[in-house]
Amino acid sequence: MPKSLLIFTVFLSLLYSCSKDNHKPTPQTIPIKISLLSGDNQSSGIGFPVNDSILVKVTQNGSPLGNVVVQFTGSGCNSDLSFQLKTKADGTVKYLWRLAANQGSQTLSAVAMDGNTKADSVIIHATATSPGPGGSISACTPYNSEPINIVSLSTGRLLSCFSGNNSLRYSDDNGVSWNPVKGLGASHSILGVVTSPTDEIFVTTKADGIFYSKDLGSTWTDITPANFNKSEYIQDMGFSGGSLMFTGNSNDIFTSPDKGKSWASSAAGLPANTGYIFPYRLNNGDLYVMSLGLILFKSTDGGLNWTAQNNDNITDNHILAICVDKNGWLYKSIFTNTTGGVVYISKDNGQTFSVLYTVNGFLDTMNVLSDGSIYFEDFFYLNKISNMIDNQGQYPSNKNITQQIAQIDLSLSNRCFLINQNRLFYISGGLIRY
Repeated sequence: MPKSLLIFTVFLSLLYSCSKDNHKPTPQTIPIKISLLSGDNQSSGIGFPVNDSILVKVTQNGSPLGNVVVQFTGSGCNSDLSFQLKTKADGTVKYLWRLAANQGSQTLSAVAMDGNTKADSVIIHATATSPGPGGSISACTPYNSEPINIVSLSTGRLLSCFSGNNSLRYSDDNGVSWNPVKGLGASHSILGVVTSPTDEIFVTTKADGIFYSKDLGSTWTDITPANFNKSEYIQDMGFSGGSLMFTGNSNDIFTSPDKGKSWASSAAGLPANTGYIFPYRLNNGDLYVMSLGLILFKSTDGGLNWTAQNNDNITDNHILAICVDKNGWLYKSIFTNTTGGVVYISKDNGQTFSVLYTVNGFLDTMNVLSDGSIYFEDFFYLNKISNMIDNQGQYPSNKNITQQIAQIDLSLSNRCFLINQNRLFYISGGLIRY
């Protein structure tokens, strides 16, 4: 064979070989699949979980696939509350579905994720009914996220914050359903929320300071004092007597007479390395806080100097909580080994106190709500001391009645229960109940 013909033959052979390689089929990725094993077509009251958890399974080529993210998203007011869980080694994962606020048909999507891509999904159905007797649960609060406190505006709107990011929500239907306050963004972890009589909103955050809104949460301004270390935990905040106060996790207490435009702070007289809660300003300008060591402190000079109002001997005066009512009257609850729980009241800005009520047992966080009754916690229950105020604003001691309202978790916040539009709300079991 001539040399030139041999070279041409070899060239054609190589060209054919390359052509075959270029047309080989691309290997196909085996798809990820998700299937529903149990939990479809259940019914439950609005806000309540279904009886049985939703059980789904993720597979690939028929084999179970572990460590896969499954994103669960409900319908209605649950639509912004997606929650992600990972499958176990057998490819399964359970999700306890709490229903949204609308009665009737509801759906839940379970999406198997492949990285940031939605690989496959399945739809689960349920029927929501009226809650029935025995109390109700607010719908559309974050999954596996604890409510911290709950407050109200003069319009009837409720606000509550929950542990975790994007945790500030509002309700315009008196607690039946909750929706996100979007103006603050989704990057903050909210620690507490309080309001002013003119419906201004203040929130404390973890590591981001304090924010203020004068338009019902549409826009926000950072009002953190320049000399406050934002990495420090903010223990509590209150608005009373026209002043905003917040307490750090050490011995710093900040006060503002102009809603965060200017701040004053001092630790004179306050023990270091302890937190403080229940900040209040009385009508005469006196300030009160309670340490986590259960000592009541008072300032008569705008927070520059503080003096203890009791000692730390549990057999003497062991103060558990303080609160101020709409009249500016100051209440304190004390526990002693001999008398048990005692509620005291002062109508003269803390100059003198008189016994208002004695509780046979432990009396913890308390507040005077809008119905004029005192609500307090013991270790296990929310209780009500009713018929406290008569038509003349007096306290007829012979008419006091203590009523056990509901089982409730122990809390350090006296904003864990309130009355709004004749409905009592309280936080218990990680949920808002009414």
